[in-house]
Amino acid sequence: MKRALVLLAITACAASTYAQGLINFNTKAGTLTAQPAPATPGAVWAPIFLPQLDGAPASGRWNALPGGTVNYTGGFVSGAGYTAALYGGATADNLSLVATTTFRTQTATTVAGTIAPPAAAPAVTGVPAGSQAYLQLRVWNNNGGAVATWDDAVAQGRVRGQSAVFQSAFALGGGAVTIPNLQGLESFSLVPEPSIFALGALGLGALLLIRRKK
Repeated sequence: MKRALVLLAITACAASTYAQGLINFNTKAGTLTAQPAPATPGAVWAPIFLPQLDGAPASGRWNALPGGTVNYTGGFVSGAGYTAALYGGATADNLSLVATTTFRTQTATTVAGTIAPPAAAPAVTGVPAGSQAYLQLRVWNNNGGAVATWDDAVAQGRVRGQSAVFQSAFALGGGAVTIPNLQGLESFSLVPEPSIFALGALGLGALLLIRRKK
């Protein structure tokens, strides 16, 4: 009887521990083969780029659209000045915050444009191990840590960007289920602050006005 109770307690504890499925929050993980799209099943390599610069040479050609690629010109997002937040859930229209981190810088062993993964795989609320989740990556300029949330970044018009919502290619991990990588995530570039657009529009308006006066 006592042995049965012990086994029941262990089972309940395991079920509680892995009630929420786990995801490897890392934008460069697994065995990588080539840019732009790693061919190895389960691998992910999806750097995030700064806003596009007109006329600048391409920083790289990366998988960004289903069945296609995009040349990015803004350079890689890099360092602790940018926050990466992973959102997830059981349905595409009901995502909640999973975890946040910042970005790596370019060194001999790390690659700029990719996140500094947390020490432990985070859990996706509402999605049990063995089930697939809907996920989205959101990135913003955190103004030296002063802008703590995505909503604040939107409200303040910070440089920011987000991936399309995608379904995890593999079931979330936990217990006997292997924790999957973020396969399905595709590269994207951030959008400039609205003030930059406003200055550009102002400059264009002034140029047109000058031409009309001539």
